[in-house]
Amino acid sequence: MASWVLLALSVTGVLASDFKADLRTGDSQINGAGISWKSSLTTPTKNLGTCGCHMQGVVKLTFNTSNRTKAEIIFSFDNSKGWTFNVGDSSSNNGYAGDASTQSNDAEVHSINKDFFFYGRDNPAGGSYGLLYRRNGFLRRGDVKVTVEDGLVTAESGSKFIYFHSNKMFQLMGQSDKEGQVNYDVYIGLNRVVSATYRSGTGLCDVEVNWV
Repeated sequence: MASWVLLALSVTGVLASDFKADLRTGDSQINGAGISWKSSLTTPTKNLGTCGCHMQGVVKLTFNTSNRTKAEIIFSFDNSKGWTFNVGDSSSNNGYAGDASTQSNDAEVHSINKDFFFYGRDNPAGGSYGLLYRRNGFLRRGDVKVTVEDGLVTAESGSKFIYFHSNKMFQLMGQSDKEGQVNYDVYIGLNRVVSATYRSGTGLCDVEVNWV
């Protein structure tokens, strides 16, 4: 009976991912609360070579203090080139700790080619906390899992693992913000940075998001 119930749940979609997108075909589905498109998937106009994993978009995740405190993001890569993902605490994150002063809570993590970068939020004393951590060659062909919660980011790529805990990272529990409104949002740029497409990449083929 237990096996039959599990099969029924899978067929009816109860166990479906909260979000999935195919960056080759543009197919996507949203099944979970607190997930929406900031910028829907589009095909870039510039020459991207032969890689078929090139569609671009931005997903918005809205955290809360009860059942949406941790997001698991699974990126599936062919060959990561350029800016294949950008996970940011600000709606205008654009890499290298920049966000055009939209939020002081503007931490972000992003790729450039196969390298993984962690940038902190603004420093209350002035400026930004800047680059906090970098791992060269971290991204691989296949799945890379990233989890995001208040003050903590983890990442797993094959046998490689990152555990990065710092109050300089994402602020997702209603902390005050000197430049913008208090919010619980995180944005995921797919084959681009969050703010725009002038920093973009190819090689991110699929993405899946779940609240865990």
